[in-house]
Amino acid sequence: MIITDQKFLRQKSKPVTLDDAIDTMVQQLKDANDTAWVEGCGLAGIQIGIKKRIAWLRTPSDEEIILVNPKILKLVGNTIEEEGCLSIPNNYVRVMRANKIFVTFDTLRWNDKVFEVDGYPARVIQHEIDHMNGILNIDKVHYSKTVGRNAPCPCGSGKKFKKCCLN
Repeated sequence: MIITDQKFLRQKSKPVTLDDAIDTMVQQLKDANDTAWVEGCGLAGIQIGIKKRIAWLRTPSDEEIILVNPKILKLVGNTIEEEGCLSIPNNYVRVMRANKIFVTFDTLRWNDKVFEVDGYPARVIQHEIDHMNGILNIDKVHYSKTVGRNAPCPCGSGKKFKKCCLN
């Protein structure tokens, strides 16, 4: 089940340890994605009630990536794109993210190997790591300079910008 309680989602996840059942957690993430309101491309543990630094994602080429205790070492370039979140149904926001990242994470085969990831998978990894740090994509909404104080808020709340996200 996907958790939509923002107070819960804003908690920081704890590191995965050798005692944790990683295979079980990964299967739970996959199962939750398969039964979500829309098929997603990734899920972090916190989104299904597991407060551990683990995430599962699927690339556009159908490759699966399991992130265990990931750390972003370097961010390169920026792009602003619309993204959604399975924990915030039907809400798509424009978010600035790095085009390319250098990330390390524990896997079953390597420990602390550095991976260079760019494009869409880099965006998804950043999104899932934000979840592990208690950050939601709605916290990173990128506003264009044309949004006025009295304009409708770009987050989609229906409120005026000055009474919603501006504050």
